[in-house]
Amino acid sequence: MRNFVQRFWENHSDKFIGFMLGSLVALAGACLVAAVVNTALSKPIDSPAAEATPTPDPYITENPAAPTITVPTESISEGESAPTMTPTQPADAYPYISNITATSQSIYETGQELGNRPNVFSKVGDSITDHQAFLTPIGYGEYDLHDHVYLASVIGYFSTVDAYNNNSFANTSLAAKGGWSAWTVHNPNAVFSSNCLTDETPLECEYRLVRPSIALIMLGTNDVQTTPIDQYEELMRRTVEVSIENGVIPVLSTIPPFQREGMPERVDAINAVIVRLTEEYDIPLWNYYAALLPLPNLGMSSDGIHPSWNYDPGDFSEDGLKYGMTVRNLTALQALDAIWRTIILPDM
Repeated sequence: MRNFVQRFWENHSDKFIGFMLGSLVALAGACLVAAVVNTALSKPIDSPAAEATPTPDPYITENPAAPTITVPTESISEGESAPTMTPTQPADAYPYISNITATSQSIYETGQELGNRPNVFSKVGDSITDHQAFLTPIGYGEYDLHDHVYLASVIGYFSTVDAYNNNSFANTSLAAKGGWSAWTVHNPNAVFSSNCLTDETPLECEYRLVRPSIALIMLGTNDVQTTPIDQYEELMRRTVEVSIENGVIPVLSTIPPFQREGMPERVDAINAVIVRLTEEYDIPLWNYYAALLPLPNLGMSSDGIHPSWNYDPGDFSEDGLKYGMTVRNLTALQALDAIWRTIILPDM
């Protein structure tokens, strides 16, 4: 992960240098005490770690180019045959990814007719999406899958071509920026690329220039405090419809907790809108909020707004997955993998 850490330091050293100088003496003392305590309590350095047993690939079959599409038997009435044309996520494969159906297949096929690229996806959102720890390390090959080796194939598939200025994981999205709300992606005045057309919105510009088959969408954190829920719903509805019209499968993500007094209820209301829209439009749901619930401090950083992260957000070990941003990277890859295996691979 040296390259990722170096890039982070180069981009942000000016923000930390004052703090580092001012705190050097105090930190040195604290570190000395911590080192003594840690030495007394930890195992010897040379203690061998137990070998992890890789998690079996929940999708792959003997012929990975033609994955088996299954339908849970409890959804089939007596006397009926299991449908063969409706791709359905295998039961319990990825607990936080759901609702990948024939509608997504139809959207994808429309996109192919429009010239969208099957091995490209877009990122749409605010600072949590625009953050350099979100998927960017994956794009630079700075990751360790540990038990999740089954994701290597989907990473390889979406790393082969540039989306705009890099592969889809490391690409600078034209539809994601810090401070953006559900409204901003539809505001022509918010575009920041000279390649966007006059009166073109950031979302429209992203889809026209990148031509993705999938969009990972999370908007709402900057709407929690002030945007009326009915207005938020209308804006998200527009985001979904613009995506579908452009043949892009919109994967809607629930937003993380907002740890301010009186805000949890607002987060619940926004997430209820997201779930309702995925049901109404029959599009994929990425339940990131639910994935954070088992984590320390709900996977949130000290500011209570952004997911926690370390300097190795591509480390999918047990310890690495205690951080909210690493869990976001993992579940994003699982969403891509589910769609790739059920929608894109069978079409190739």
